Amino acid sequence: MNLPCLVSTTVKTEKTETKYQDWLNALTYLYPNKILCPNSLQCFDDCLKASGRLTMNKKKMIARTKLFYQDFDVFFSILLGELHKVHQKAKKKNKKFAYRPNGTSDSAKIVKKLLSLPKHKQPFDVLYDYTKVPQRVIEYMNDDSYHLTFSYDGTNDKWASYFLKNKVCNVSVVFDVKRGEPLPTHHIIGGNVYQVIDGDLDDLRHKDIEQVIIGLRAKGKATKNIDKGGSFVQKPIKLLSETYY
Repeated sequence: MNLPCLVSTTVKTEKTETKYQDWLNALTYLYPNKILCPNSLQCFDDCLKASGRLTMNKKKMIARTKLFYQDFDVFFSILLGELHKVHQKAKKKNKKFAYRPNGTSDSAKIVKKLLSLPKHKQPFDVLYDYTKVPQRVIEYMNDDSYHLTFSYDGTNDKWASYFLKNKVCNVSVVFDVKRGEPLPTHHIIGGNVYQVIDGDLDDLRHKDIEQVIIGLRAKGKATKNIDKGGSFVQKPIKLLSETYY
């Protein structure tokens, strides 16, 4: 049986390591389903699984996901081994290692297992994710071991607004903006105007300032379904107010 490699790098991680040369960055891509992504109604059909290089790695994503379900102990053992290798590589280069368990999923299973390890045995310096599950944000809001960005889907305004207003976490928003074009400078959530920073430049979300929107450009299928009802992709809006957070 050929066991799949579980830790990946992408164009985004390459951008991250170029911008922050004292960091290594990697993530795990599973093939998403509605169990791995419990709050994915608005975005499932347009998921990043159908974007860019990920379409070429579909077989690998499926193989990882099968192992995840069929034998999680083996899955986690392989994952630990790969993470330790990257972490040791980072240490040798006097760098730190940021790992994102959910590249195309939104599950707490890997996270809980990693955080159950003694601190000195955790094979990363920062563990981080984006999530559409507000309960996970609340569960880890006072835990420095796991950094979360809440993902806006066009319908979870109340949670997004609450998290931003109370500085619980930042919120990511996907915009109808083409690659290479500038994101809006500000956007409204919950009646308040927030600064937008460019989340496509890197993936080290724990480096971001507080109380901002992490702007992302629509990719893959999401660029074709922007005008359909319930799309999570937001159109930039012209703001008249001068009262910004």
